[in-house]
Amino acid sequence: MQFIAETHFTWSIFYIQDDTTNIKRVTKIVEVDLTSSGSELFGGLTRAEIDSLDKAVKAVPQKRKPTEEEYNTMYTLRNQLQPKSNAMHLDIKCNSTQSRLQCSFNHFQKFLSDHPGRIIAQSDTCVFRGGCISAEISGSRRVFKKSIVQNNVV
Repeated sequence: MQFIAETHFTWSIFYIQDDTTNIKRVTKIVEVDLTSSGSELFGGLTRAEIDSLDKAVKAVPQKRKPTEEEYNTMYTLRNQLQPKSNAMHLDIKCNSTQSRLQCSFNHFQKFLSDHPGRIIAQSDTCVFRGGCISAEISGSRRVFKKSIVQNNVV
C-alpha cells in the first residue's frame, strides 16, 4: 500500500470507565507518527484489494439492506482479505441507512508495543503538549447493537 509522502500524526486518549458514576477518567494520551506506515497498518493488502471490497459494498444502494447474495459476496471477500492486514480492521457498514467500507485501527495498543519508535509524545495526565483536556468526561458506556448473522458469515 502506498501513501502520498505527507506527514500523518494521530493521537489517542485512554480512559477508565466508572460504570457506577458514568464518568470516564483520562489515564494516558499518546501521539503517534503514522508517516510511511502503510505496511505496518495494512500489511499485505493492496489498494486494488481494498478497492474491490469497497466496490462490492457500494454496489448495494444506500437506504437498502443487502440481499443475501450481496451480503455473502461482501463478507466472503472481507474474510479473505482481513488476514492480510496488520493493525487495520475492515468494517463493512451496509444496512438500510448506509453502504460504506470503514477501516478501524483496532490494534492500536499492539501497534504501540510493536513500533515504540513511532510514539512522538505521551502523557499520563490530562496535560498534553502545553494544553489541558478535561480529566473527566461524563457519559455512560457505549452500547452496541447485536449484528444479525446471516448464513454464519460474519
